[in-house]
Amino acid sequence: MLPLQYASKGSLSDALKNEPVDEKTARYIFKQILQNVEFIHNFKVAHRDLKPENILINSNFQMCLTDFGYANIGSNPSYLALGTSGYIND
Repeated sequence: MLPLQYASKGSLSDALKNEPVDEKTARYIFKQILQNVEFIHNFKVAHRDLKPENILINSNFQMCLTDFGYANIGSNPSYLALGTSGYIND
């Protein structure tokens, strides 16, 4: 059995396009993203493609990381600079 969660609000990218957020909401969103990243880092997982399109939001405005295609598992990944080209600085 595979547990799934329905992201009724879509991606963070879509949510930010549809309506502006105030500072309090931005802090709430950012705190959740950091908590998600901390959670996966505790399991030695590096996401390596963190962007608004890979953060989904459910009806309770809880953030969920998705798309672990570039993820690396282990305490010493050999190369961390991967991801979507539009988000990477050379």
